[in-house]
Amino acid sequence: MSFFERFWRRLVLPAPSRAMCALTAEGVVMFDRRTRQSHFQPWVDQAFQPAFDTENVRHAKAFASTLVQGAHALGVAGERRWSVLLPGATARAYVVTIEATVPRRMCRMSWCGKPSG
Repeated sequence: MSFFERFWRRLVLPAPSRAMCALTAEGVVMFDRRTRQSHFQPWVDQAFQPAFDTENVRHAKAFASTLVQGAHALGVAGERRWSVLLPGATARAYVVTIEATVPRRMCRMSWCGKPSG
């Protein structure tokens, strides 16, 4: 297999990471793909609260210590690559389709540039 073929396969079909974790309002669920074992670690001091309009991580040190404790308990603390599932309440995206371009002189928004005329 040539260098280009290896590069293309890695780009198109990346190898899944060994360690996975899902953040929930109650705690973090970690999963090791190789051993097929999982571990649930509850949040300390309500360190994480999924919400779109407020800050999700309330106590950074408690959040980090919960993640580290869970990773050590499962035996995946040394992993460098992780797959992370976030709650749906933490992020929202809207796709807006624009079918026609807006003439520059009609645009009054700051991101359109200076209005002409």
